[in-house]
Amino acid sequence: MNVDHIKKILGLKKAVISLENKIFNLVSFLVFIAMIISLASNILLQRDTLLLSMILCLAMISFYVFYISRYQEKFVPIGVIYIVFSLLFFIPIWFSNGGVEGPTKTAYLMSVVAAMMILPKRFHLPFIIITILLIIGLYVLELKNPEWLIPYPSNNIKQIDILISTILYLLIIAISVSLYKRTYDIDRNNLIKKSNDLEESKEYLSETKQQAEAATKAKSRFLANMSHEIRTPLNGIIGTIDLLQHTPLNAEQEELMLSLKSSSTHLLEIVNDVLDISKIEADKLELFEGPCNLQNIVQQVTAISSPRLIALKKKIELSAIIQPAVENEIIADESRIKQVLINLIGNAIKFTESGSIQLEVSANHIDDSLQELHFTVSDTGIGISEENIQTLFIPFNQIDSTATRKFSGTGLGLSICRKIIEEMGGRIWVESELGKGSAFKFIIPVQVNLVRKTQQQPQRNTAGTIGGTELKPLKMLVAEDNNMNQLLATKMFKKIGYIIEIANNGKEAVEMTAKYDYDLVFMDIHMPEMDGIEATEKILNSGKEKIPIIIAMTANAVKEAEAEYLALGMKDIVTKPFTIEQLRKVLEKWAY
Repeated sequence: MNVDHIKKILGLKKAVISLENKIFNLVSFLVFIAMIISLASNILLQRDTLLLSMILCLAMISFYVFYISRYQEKFVPIGVIYIVFSLLFFIPIWFSNGGVEGPTKTAYLMSVVAAMMILPKRFHLPFIIITILLIIGLYVLELKNPEWLIPYPSNNIKQIDILISTILYLLIIAISVSLYKRTYDIDRNNLIKKSNDLEESKEYLSETKQQAEAATKAKSRFLANMSHEIRTPLNGIIGTIDLLQHTPLNAEQEELMLSLKSSSTHLLEIVNDVLDISKIEADKLELFEGPCNLQNIVQQVTAISSPRLIALKKKIELSAIIQPAVENEIIADESRIKQVLINLIGNAIKFTESGSIQLEVSANHIDDSLQELHFTVSDTGIGISEENIQTLFIPFNQIDSTATRKFSGTGLGLSICRKIIEEMGGRIWVESELGKGSAFKFIIPVQVNLVRKTQQQPQRNTAGTIGGTELKPLKMLVAEDNNMNQLLATKMFKKIGYIIEIANNGKEAVEMTAKYDYDLVFMDIHMPEMDGIEATEKILNSGKEKIPIIIAMTANAVKEAEAEYLALGMKDIVTKPFTIEQLRKVLEKWAY
């Protein structure tokens, strides 16, 4: 039997157990061996039966606790019990084994050393104090009751017993300390190695990050250069087409010209998509808001999209409807709205062989200066399956990505549309049924251009106050990072009859709720610095006497997410985009 086999039996090579467990296994097994040797020597020395019985008992108990700890993995309870038992068990042995002049005090020393390596640090000092008091107590009892001592048969036997016991206890201490030191050195070397590996990984990641940033910058420069190089000749092509369309053309030339214009417009859209996705990846997509006319935007979009229908020779009716309640004079990013609408109508044309495509615009008025525009692009095309809807707005994703696909495209358009609309503070989604057509819908809040409206249109009647149940006074906080959504919420609540306070992120919401007592907190989920999830947890666990009712205000309408918010402790959910009527119902529900 070699050393490795012994280590395996004792569990010293088992990596999943703690160092304290390994030390305990070793000590209990060594005590068992020492007691067997001590039993044999004491038999040869003709010691009394009581002492021999106690040594045998200690040997059996030591082997039993070794077995329980090593093979049944119950070190935590059995280790402490064994240490305490050893202290108490040495009391009768003290008087049977020569008292203060015998080897029992050395056994106590061994127990202290073993306990220091096995017990948690907080038990070290109490154990030492108890051991010292126990030895002093036994010594005092020995002085007062000398008749309790069982004397050695002779002085030579006493010296031999003390020598054997001392050697055995020293071997147990030396082997245990050696194992402890060796294991400590191995763990320290492993820790140093892991630290060095971590430092090397950190340097590698830092270098990789720098390379990635350099690659991103190089890509941006490349795309900018390619944009310039492609747009310059493309501008010449499109300009020439426009000039030629104002000259006399026969029917064949007119048809070719429409086809050429459609192809060049499509090429320009692809270039714009590639540049936009690059800006989105670099988080540099910007909006440029200014005065514009919604009716003109819709007319220009249909004028740009119509030539493609003619070029593709599709029998499709393209129509646009703006509901009378819509304020046409708005302040928004005209080019981005056009980009989204052209993309959605372009997709509708691509996936519709016959029937109709309709663009409809309606509005939900917040007040005289703010309205929510509802856009719907519906078609009678092939429709989209539920499975494909889930991945529709992911960059580079296409419903059919095979080499033989029927419909061309980069797979970037819808992901860009989603990002643009989200930057505007809105939301986009699709409703579709396979084989029956699709309806792409998006909502964005926009400001009404009151100056242009007053100059060009008669004053409209306001919607008036909202009727319904009279609500009690409430102190409310809205946590929202988007400026447009902040304005939207302020106007809506004011319309109902409430003045709200705004927190720009979750961190501000936590600070404000700690300072003031709010009745209701409407919490956006995705915010910088601290999101709505973390902010809600901190508010609910703040320990304040008055905890506000927290209502999620989110664009995430997935059922799993809603269940998560409610499980967190939020009382209700308001899904963006929301209406005044929805807010009023929520307030009626919780304003008690």
